[in-house]
Amino acid sequence: MRRTAIILGVLAGLLAGVSASAAPLHKPFVVAHRGAGMLAPENTLAAIRKGVELGVDFVEIDVRTTADGELVLMHDSSVSRTTNGAGAVRMLTAVQIAALDAGAKFGAEYAGERVPTFAQALDLCRGRVRVYVDPKDVELTRVIAMLRERDMVADAVIYCDVLQAIEVKQLEPKLAIMPGPDQWLLVGGVAEDVARSLKAEYLDSHLIAWTKDAVEGAHRSGAKVCVDIMGPTDNEEGWRRAMDLSVDGIQTDRPDELLRFLGRAK
Repeated sequence: MRRTAIILGVLAGLLAGVSASAAPLHKPFVVAHRGAGMLAPENTLAAIRKGVELGVDFVEIDVRTTADGELVLMHDSSVSRTTNGAGAVRMLTAVQIAALDAGAKFGAEYAGERVPTFAQALDLCRGRVRVYVDPKDVELTRVIAMLRERDMVADAVIYCDVLQAIEVKQLEPKLAIMPGPDQWLLVGGVAEDVARSLKAEYLDSHLIAWTKDAVEGAHRSGAKVCVDIMGPTDNEEGWRRAMDLSVDGIQTDRPDELLRFLGRAK
């Protein structure tokens, strides 16, 4: 009887541990959208530092070119939404953009935060976190050159369309690409074929576009699947759905909560 009671007690403890654990067994890599752009001003060094502090695997950043050829971080074509300035990035000089306040609109504690250059962002990321580059308006040759200068080719991935993917692989075959398939996923097998022909290391699209078959097809091509879960799906239900699909990575606006959900919070 005593032995039976001990065994039952051990089993009860194990079952309680399993039911109490909210963290899934499959743990995809975490991409912090626009740095950690909901926790600090998006596409700033403060946002990147927040992502590093949290322990994300990648920070996603958007790159544009100024009137005088400097590469800076900015999602929109205009500086108006995120800074105290106005005008298109392409029409402003690097000096003009450097003078803008990119933090005050987010919160008083970030007043004075500046729009960083791509070089400053890479220097901050180097050795701390991998970088997911979304080239909004920039020559890919320059992006690749700056990654090479910092020995960061192996720590970066370029989000791209098909033509950009071809260009990246011609310029630097060792640099990972992440085509955004979107409508490809509506036709069975097409994403798999395109990923294989491009030698894509990753495929990306919003969670709602992916099916189990499409994920399995991407994996057969040798590509990893990174899903975007920003917006209404950026919650536990969406994260569990992504895990059920066996995706490899999740891009989120809520990296702190996702890491906690995955049991990876620091």
